[in-house]
Amino acid sequence: MRPVLLELRWGEAIIAIGSYRFFGILAAIYLLLVALLYLKFYRMSIRWILVSSLVVAGAFLLGARGLHSLMNLSETLNNPASIFTLQLKNFTLFGGLALSFLAWRLLAGRAGLPFWKLTDRFVFHAGIGLALMRLGCFLNGCCYGRITDMPWGISFPRGGLAHLNQVTANPLAILRPVQPVHPTQLYEMGAALLASLIAWKIMQGRTGRPERAGRPGLATAVFGLVLSGGRLIIYFFRNLPADNAASLMRGPGIYGAAMLVFASWIVVSLREVTDK
Repeated sequence: MRPVLLELRWGEAIIAIGSYRFFGILAAIYLLLVALLYLKFYRMSIRWILVSSLVVAGAFLLGARGLHSLMNLSETLNNPASIFTLQLKNFTLFGGLALSFLAWRLLAGRAGLPFWKLTDRFVFHAGIGLALMRLGCFLNGCCYGRITDMPWGISFPRGGLAHLNQVTANPLAILRPVQPVHPTQLYEMGAALLASLIAWKIMQGRTGRPERAGRPGLATAVFGLVLSGGRLIIYFFRNLPADNAASLMRGPGIYGAAMLVFASWIVVSLREVTDK
């Protein structure tokens, strides 16, 4: 893989640009351009769009770091400085999505914007942004899966995170070739893109046959259900400690609860359409 995507020379200094950071920034830029495209249609000022985007992005980082800290409370109490680290690590995705969703809800309400209509459109692009982030994870070699003998298993380079984990579990592994693991980063890319595709099809249905498309917010709920379900399935292929309370909370706990919320939301939405 390529943890370091580019190396730039500035005089005698070498600036390394990591894959994880590069694709994270690329995803943020992409989503900012989407926000500019949609919100300019409602005659929102560039300044308002930029400030609001920063607020939503800040809420995402705060929520992701906050949920991770709560799920790993003992580690956080032993090292409180980890909460404030500027390194792009110690994040839990759904914490970031939840808090950024709340921030966007408050901003849209204050500005008088059609919240659900815009959110349905945004989630399509959110899935693409998540896919870009997972591409960065794949090239970086993090967020890898369990050892597998499936033909699509990926053997990350020696000295990488997956290899070091195998050596930690069994020191004799240093004498053997790196064992292939599930490319769970690519699985998550697929789940995010599938969720985006289905949300887009629902939006297309609303345009063509609105009586069958449900109320605004349905595309967002289906996106959330597909993404949560995909991540719950992928959880069982991730290389996570089986006896770790934080891992159990993240998988069956958070993803399962999210699926229940989104499924209930979809049922209510479709029932309203049927009753009309």
